[in-house]
Amino acid sequence: MRAIEGAADLGAQRISFELDYLTMISALKGRDYDAAELGVLFREERSLCHASFVFFEFMFCPRKCNHVAHALAQFAMGAVEPLHVWANVAPDFVSILVNADMASQV
Repeated sequence: MRAIEGAADLGAQRISFELDYLTMISALKGRDYDAAELGVLFREERSLCHASFVFFEFMFCPRKCNHVAHALAQFAMGAVEPLHVWANVAPDFVSILVNADMASQV
């Protein structure tokens, strides 16, 4: 949910969100979970997507292919101070994970 809000705040126009949780994808793409306890959040996020983006999609990406995103989410969840966007240089832990992912694809 924070990723959607962050992308909207940054002014993104066309965006693909990759998630490793199929239930969350279903909840964000359709109305099957709107009556659930968190349904109001799913409706709000869908509305934000329609209002903020020219194009958006939610796609499945297995966790094994998603190490960098998972590490960034863990980092964000533990952040005490407001987070910043790294426009030019990523933190060391991100660079290390990206390099490891690239090496494993060769």
